[in-house]
Amino acid sequence: MGVRGLETYLERNNKDACYKVDIKEIILKYREETGQSPKIVIDGMSVLNHLYNKKLPWISGGQLKEFYEVVREFITAFLNIGAELISFFDGPPAASKRNVWIKRRLDTLTDIYGLFDDLLAGVSPIQIQNERKNCIPPNAGCVIMHIFHIYGCKVYKTVLECDEEISKFALKNNCLAILAQDSDFVIYEGAKYYWSMKNFDLESMTTLNYDRIKLANSLRIPPQHLALVASLMGNDVVPYELLLPFKKNLLRNISSRPYVDFSSCIERVSDYVRRLPVGPAIYNYLPQIAKEVFCDENKAKLLYDSLNSYDLHSENADFYKSGNDNWDEVLKLVKDNHINGFGSACIYGIVYEQRYWCSTGLEDFRINDLPPAQQVLRKLRQHLYGILLYEKPLPSNKLFHEVKELVMTGPNSLDNDVIVSAIPPQVGHPGLKALWNDKDRSIDNIRWSLVGDAVNISPTLIYRLPPHLIVPSLSVSYLLKQGLVVSKWEIDAILSSAIVLRELSADNLKSLPLKIPDTRSIRLQTIFTRTYSIVITLLHACGNPLPFDNVVATNYQDGKLFLLKYMDAKNGCSISKLCEYKVNHIETFNLITDFIAAAS
Repeated sequence: MGVRGLETYLERNNKDACYKVDIKEIILKYREETGQSPKIVIDGMSVLNHLYNKKLPWISGGQLKEFYEVVREFITAFLNIGAELISFFDGPPAASKRNVWIKRRLDTLTDIYGLFDDLLAGVSPIQIQNERKNCIPPNAGCVIMHIFHIYGCKVYKTVLECDEEISKFALKNNCLAILAQDSDFVIYEGAKYYWSMKNFDLESMTTLNYDRIKLANSLRIPPQHLALVASLMGNDVVPYELLLPFKKNLLRNISSRPYVDFSSCIERVSDYVRRLPVGPAIYNYLPQIAKEVFCDENKAKLLYDSLNSYDLHSENADFYKSGNDNWDEVLKLVKDNHINGFGSACIYGIVYEQRYWCSTGLEDFRINDLPPAQQVLRKLRQHLYGILLYEKPLPSNKLFHEVKELVMTGPNSLDNDVIVSAIPPQVGHPGLKALWNDKDRSIDNIRWSLVGDAVNISPTLIYRLPPHLIVPSLSVSYLLKQGLVVSKWEIDAILSSAIVLRELSADNLKSLPLKIPDTRSIRLQTIFTRTYSIVITLLHACGNPLPFDNVVATNYQDGKLFLLKYMDAKNGCSISKLCEYKVNHIETFNLITDFIAAAS
């Protein structure tokens, strides 16, 4: 999240360091002067958040086919003027950020409860969209990474903090600009330009540039001191609240306001650090600074960690080795796939840390008509763990590998990890290297056997399904076998929306009205789409027996369409009407319902 208040300060109070730029003009000038394509580094999650939130309704549960077109337009706008795009996406959360992660998940839950209360009170969905913090739909991340891959853009998933890895890459590879929305990028060295995603306009190809050098000049400090200023203003490492007494003390002679004014404060903090040395010598002063700032020399470690987080010249830790040659090869394979943007981000966390995280979705745990999505999906995750950890040597005192889960299932669910046992597959497992690397399609039978074992369905039944509808079919079957209590018409709604989606264009979907019949429809859709996510991850873990074009959720997930089908089905519409009276859709519907019955 960066330095709290810095972005607003730059935009409102420091116009020298924050100014509008013409991206097309800068790129064309760079190509003319160098004869090379400029490298633009993209913070993928920032692009996802701002493109989706600007263009599409998130409360409906995922307009992924429309989102595909939005992202495609974004990418081609840069490619058409000769830029090279490199995108970075977050890996699993860092253990050191656990408390921050938990706080944000709980804050999101509070906001979601408010959203459901608004709906029950009759507030329009559009008003809720505009007034409440957005909640990015499940599987949108898979969609945006898939599109970057399709257009030949390099995709990375991070092992460390995303902003740190982006800045290191930009510095090392002489990148022209970073396009993102995190004020830490003003503190890092990184690229020549830091462009604001929040203020990015696709039509005019303009945005705001946050200028690191001009910020430092305006504060009358060397740029190297920005890291210390950020640390003393409050960032992701040094809590803002911990610094309040220090800030109020700095401002006591110039302000009687009951709050800390950012503009005055950053100037006084800059005055404070100006007397300190630049470079490695600053570390010798940290105990004294900690004593003056926190009245506690022991807090020097906090300042050290914060300064170190901005140091792009430090070396990353060497590749971890377990001492078991085969497992070390698996670890390297998993890391390579993760770094190069293949597979679900959670796979790295499961294999390397035996930890699984999952954030807050559109669920209301105050109502018990539906189970928490992460609770009903636990058994499927256990099978996933069994596949991924199959080759890892077991500790002598354990019968099964254990994974620590931190998943949102209610207000108190993040107080402690839940430790769950992996369920080893009951069918042959040739090892992840064979599953992921073997190009011989004969191994697909083994891949499907592992998938079938995890969802308790015979592969011969799965083979009968249309490839692009395997994910939703397996998901619905799994949920029903786990005892999800739903009406038949609710299943009819989710299946018919998935089936008819393929023949609808993004423009068709855009013209659909946003209608929310009740909160249950949204909460139920969350369970379905979260299940899609785990089934997609299961397919990745088993070596991708399906081409990803058939796996990606644009094939079967559309929020507005589902909500309309939900209303129609609830009102007693026939299967024929739900399937748009098209024979091919009705036949597919019957095929999938027969599959679900046979698999039960």
